[in-house]
Amino acid sequence: KIYVLIGVLMIGIIADSATGIVNIDRLRNAANDLHDKGFGPAEQTLLFHKNLYKLRGDIYKLLLLPEEGEKIRGDLKTDLQKIDTTLQRLEAMKAELADSIQIKIASTHAAVTVYEAAVSEIEVKSKSGDLEFGKASMKSGEAHLARKKVDAEAEALLRLVESEVVEVDARTTSIGNQGFRVLVVTSLFLLAVG
Repeated sequence: KIYVLIGVLMIGIIADSATGIVNIDRLRNAANDLHDKGFGPAEQTLLFHKNLYKLRGDIYKLLLLPEEGEKIRGDLKTDLQKIDTTLQRLEAMKAELADSIQIKIASTHAAVTVYEAAVSEIEVKSKSGDLEFGKASMKSGEAHLARKKVDAEAEALLRLVESEVVEVDARTTSIGNQGFRVLVVTSLFLLAVG
């Protein structure tokens, strides 16, 4: 009888250990999903928003401080490069993301292309001294409309990414809770048998 009891306990310990290893692996995969499908895209989307606001501020500085035009044009170029970089990073993550997010990234990119063209036109006109064109464009013209479109696309993208983070986080929590319950039940069984 003692050999049977020792055998049952050993099998139970092995099963408990195997369950722990499987659950740790599932949690690791879930954590990777949370980063790849949640935090990575969320970080890039927030960075994208930040760079858009910086660009907008630099456009206004260009129009209000024409004497600093060359420096501000350099800042605009840097702003546009940062926006393009964050979009490229989001594009690189697309395969891991939901279809709705992939579609929104593409439409956001298209809207940014139109906005960048409007910004470039403001730069060219301001360089030749036509600041009124830029002011009108930012107030109610092409740059204004393009910026509004980019803002709407970026907000929708952020909402989609946030919902993805919530969904993946809920899955990760569920996997963790399930693994914990299995380990508790297995451990209680071993205590009862022992």
